[in-house]
Amino acid sequence: MVKLGEQFREQWRINLGCLILAFLMVISIAFSYASSEHTFYAGDFAPVYYHNNVQLVISAWRQSPSQAMVSIWQSLGQDHNQLFVLPLLPLLLMFGDSRTNYIISVAVAYLLPLSLVMGAIASRLVGVVSPLKIFWLTTFVSLLLPMTWLPTLRGYPDAGGALIMGIATLLLLPSPKFLEVEKSPLLFLPSAESLSSPTLSSPKLFQKKSLIINQTSWVRVLGIGLLLGLAILFRRHFAYADLSLIGGLIIQGLVVIIREQKQVISRLILLGMKIALMGAIALFTLMITAREFTNRALTTDFRDLYASWSLSFPEILVHYLNFYGWLTWGLVILGFGLGIIMNTGSNSGLVFIISAGIISLFNLLVVLRYDSFQYTLHSTPFVILGLVLLGVAAYSAFAHKLKLIIIISSVYLGLNLLFMLTGLGKVALPLRSLLAANYPPQVRQDYQQIQQLTAYLRQLAPNKEPIYVVSSSAMDYLSRGILNNAEATTYGKKKAILNFLRPQSFDSSSSYPLESLLNSKYVVVPQPIQYRFAVEHHDVARIAAEIFTKDWEFAQDFRPLPETFTLENGAVVRIYQRIRFTSIPIAIKTLVKIKQEIKEVPGGQGNWITLSQLFPLKIQQPSPQIYNLTLHAGYRNQLPVTALIYLQPLPDIIHVKGLVKFLDQKCLGISLKIAIYNQQGQIVISTETLKAPQFPPVFFLSSPTKGGNYLVLQALSPNNQEVIDRCTLEISNLTLEGKL
Repeated sequence: MVKLGEQFREQWRINLGCLILAFLMVISIAFSYASSEHTFYAGDFAPVYYHNNVQLVISAWRQSPSQAMVSIWQSLGQDHNQLFVLPLLPLLLMFGDSRTNYIISVAVAYLLPLSLVMGAIASRLVGVVSPLKIFWLTTFVSLLLPMTWLPTLRGYPDAGGALIMGIATLLLLPSPKFLEVEKSPLLFLPSAESLSSPTLSSPKLFQKKSLIINQTSWVRVLGIGLLLGLAILFRRHFAYADLSLIGGLIIQGLVVIIREQKQVISRLILLGMKIALMGAIALFTLMITAREFTNRALTTDFRDLYASWSLSFPEILVHYLNFYGWLTWGLVILGFGLGIIMNTGSNSGLVFIISAGIISLFNLLVVLRYDSFQYTLHSTPFVILGLVLLGVAAYSAFAHKLKLIIIISSVYLGLNLLFMLTGLGKVALPLRSLLAANYPPQVRQDYQQIQQLTAYLRQLAPNKEPIYVVSSSAMDYLSRGILNNAEATTYGKKKAILNFLRPQSFDSSSSYPLESLLNSKYVVVPQPIQYRFAVEHHDVARIAAEIFTKDWEFAQDFRPLPETFTLENGAVVRIYQRIRFTSIPIAIKTLVKIKQEIKEVPGGQGNWITLSQLFPLKIQQPSPQIYNLTLHAGYRNQLPVTALIYLQPLPDIIHVKGLVKFLDQKCLGISLKIAIYNQQGQIVISTETLKAPQFPPVFFLSSPTKGGNYLVLQALSPNNQEVIDRCTLEISNLTLEGKL
């Protein structure tokens, strides 16, 4: 009894020591990486998506915790919600909400538990070594694998979604007490000395070949379904992880049923019922907590929307090989192969894990083909388990060489970690691709140049004059996001004044750059422009730059300012200032030329382009072919104008109708005009109608379109006196109907 008590205390001390060591590793790596960065973040790395949400919740919490909870709940309908902030609150409230503290908090709240859950999963898969040893071995392999770290260190909270998926997987796998001993001629049994050790299992634990999901209780099925829905709510892309997990369960079940040929129908029905219930609970969880988000996710074609982000298969394959290192993938494949041959793992569990892993890799490399860091969290658990299986197989075969195995493994894992996360990885060495690619802390060499550019823009646009920054991606050397962050970092968020227009970057999700350029006071153009992917995916960004660098007629409404700024990649940044408003004919001719350059309509382009360089104009589309407008009347005989250019092909005769509501009854009246323009920017025909607050709200305009290509709708002064004060109006149920 005394001996058992001593063993328990010794085991407790070992566990506590390992946990403290893992905790210190997490704190050290997160702090050293985050505190070494000296840059302006942009894109997904920028504060606006994650760190800013953290600061918003912390600020709200300090004023009213209940209001902060309401804010989190209301954010669930957004694509980037605040749910991930909840587990971070204690640390951030105690230590502050700086970016470094945010990174550390994500690592402690999500990455460390993820590593522990991976240890628990492995302990239920592997039976040669005691579950406790497998648990800590896998935990430290997880913490030493650099791709476990990179998404967190670059600001993504997505380790939380991977943690949720890990818990769901853990609930599916039976604990070691449910495993049974099964002898295998291929098994390398431990030596007699090792069998007597309290830290090793007595020969080998091995699970019978059974359906994992059918062994899972209905209560656990409900819990797993809840977790699958929560993972999608946490970050939308974990829907693919859900598909991988469910696909792995189906394949594992079918393999067992086909091999055993017992109770086929009943087992298939039970398999289908539990899978269906799991999916239904996941969907129910999403609909209850975030109906708007769910409806948008179900009705939006994200594959088409993000088509520009998809690389070719050879390109994305090389990316993923480099992310982990070619050697790592070789070891992972070897590990799973040996795990199957030597029976070093649960048969049913391995079939499930391998099937789910292959489906996940198929999604990453064939379906999605995105090179963003956060998506690697779908494949990282698979890589971790492969490495652990290899280590166990090596121990089983060469137990007498344990020290050598530990030394070789430690050197490999340590070098791989350093080569990715430190400057050491920049050194050009033979066979460099065998180890992970280099993603050290971000340090901008042109930090001061960006600050000077930001200060100059603040001088030019002190009254929030609209600024358009030409870029192919938010994560270019120069983008709206970088300048936003530079201003907030240098002057503080409360003193930020720069008004950057929405950039057009990726063709699949952007629109023609004309609308933003028409409404801009300043345009910031780097030369040469940097392209995130192949230039054919960035025609909208290329054209936005060429309008100025190739001196299109449109650019004559601007003048280049003498000050220039040089980026660290050698690009020279020039700023163009608007000197006069752009006319409708110039806008039409520019549109024609843009469409000649961009053969396919960008994925985010609507049916209208707005031209409103001074007055407010907002357009909404509540349903197909029905529009609601809020606009202010423009001048009749001078610039600027208030106009909308319709982009769809015109019928022979077009009818435009809607309901007019004046927001200020003191308006003396406005004229609604439709004009048909040809490709040379000339009016072919026009017609208009007078509206005033006392008139009936319905308006109707009709015009033939022969010889024309574009319809332009204008709200303008009803006479030559140019009286447009107080003339803001709403046009609802605006429709365009045609007759061929």
